[in-house]
Amino acid sequence: MTTTTPASDTITRRGSRHLRSARRGDLGRLRAFNAAVVASVTLGSASIAEAGVSAIITWQTAQTITGDSDVQTAGTLQYAYTFGTSSVNATTVNGVNFAAFGFDLDYGGSQSVTVGDVTVAESPGYLTPASGLGDAGAPYTSLSAGYQSLLGEGASASIPVTITVTLAGLTAGRDYSLQWWSSNSSGTSLGGADLSSTTASDPLSNQVTLSSTTGGLGQHVVGTFTAVASFQSFTLESPSGFTAPLMNALQLRDITATGVPGGAGLAGLLALGGVGRHRRRR
Repeated sequence: MTTTTPASDTITRRGSRHLRSARRGDLGRLRAFNAAVVASVTLGSASIAEAGVSAIITWQTAQTITGDSDVQTAGTLQYAYTFGTSSVNATTVNGVNFAAFGFDLDYGGSQSVTVGDVTVAESPGYLTPASGLGDAGAPYTSLSAGYQSLLGEGASASIPVTITVTLAGLTAGRDYSLQWWSSNSSGTSLGGADLSSTTASDPLSNQVTLSSTTGGLGQHVVGTFTAVASFQSFTLESPSGFTAPLMNALQLRDITATGVPGGAGLAGLLALGGVGRHRRRR
């Protein structure tokens, strides 16, 4: 007995084979597309790095200092420093170790100091360490000993002032969180210059200002960015008048949400591109 396969079944089987073949082709094209995007982003990051461009920093709202829990612990610590004189002490707050970043007063003109992956530079003036920034009473003395040490000294500069802070050792495409502090509870002046207000700006002039009051506490702030090079810079300045900026400490943390090279942003781009091509094929 001869069995005849209906033409419709034959067409169905051929259609299934063609569909499987098309899907394999789509998968191959998707992989090639994703590889091309990775290469493109990598090359783009390298070009940006060569051009010396830093990323946009998204600053959060400045917060008044309250206690150890101010110190961010999300993500992975890259480095943290407490600034001051050459004898400034390292300290630990909320489990984060802040290494000492000290320097001497130098009247020789512009100055640049590098410790680890952080460089602090001033031009046309000179860097000046500030000390004696802690008050003799509460709320400063109500802070933990480690936090008092963190806020007791800082980095400043002579007038005219534009301090440039450069953070190195970054990976292009990864997400970072930058936190820094400015506090002068004692109301100490530096060569007569007021240290109560400091403005940080990224290369595109996105700004945040921290302030401090005598007898009170200063502020801290968090800024996030996606690195476009192996470094990121920002500047510190003060309002017009006889004032100077002040930074007591900073920390940098890697907060990339995924293990995919290039971080969540790149992962999303790859997924979006792949889905788009697949939908068009269908």
